[in-house]
Amino acid sequence: MDNVIAPFSTIVASGLAIGQILALDQLAFGAEYAWHWNNFTHPLPDKYHLSFVALSSGQVHGFVIASVYQHKDGPMGHINRIAVTKAIEGHGVGSALMRQVHRACKGIPVAAITLEFDASLPVQPFYERLGYAQLTDATQLSDYLTAKNKPVNAPLYTTGQRKVFIHRPAQ
Repeated sequence: MDNVIAPFSTIVASGLAIGQILALDQLAFGAEYAWHWNNFTHPLPDKYHLSFVALSSGQVHGFVIASVYQHKDGPMGHINRIAVTKAIEGHGVGSALMRQVHRACKGIPVAAITLEFDASLPVQPFYERLGYAQLTDATQLSDYLTAKNKPVNAPLYTTGQRKVFIHRPAQ
């Protein structure tokens, strides 16, 4: 099955596959944490340049929503959301989506790309294979949380329930 990686903005503009994206999000994150369409379309800096959908034969097989935020070290990319269908997990679609974000970030350019995830999810090896490393330095974590307008001493981060990872692109 050949997937085409299409800009998310194309999907939004055409109205194609919106229901599939919402259904995939609910399957991936559960009803309690599922995004609504306004979450997907909420304006964020460079979101429409950095967000992509994997399609095959008109079917959505994955998506990534990314944007840029300002950090003291310069613009940073951020992976806000990524999901792939269970049927194609392990077939490289998630990696292809992430590589597309990495390529798009080079055009901005960004100092690094960050992401967060719940520590209970088994996704850490996936991100490590893509060159991401956990932010364990307290100062760097504090800088990240400050730039993202999150409380520096938030228990989710201080107890390790939520992990922050960073990828520094090769120069």
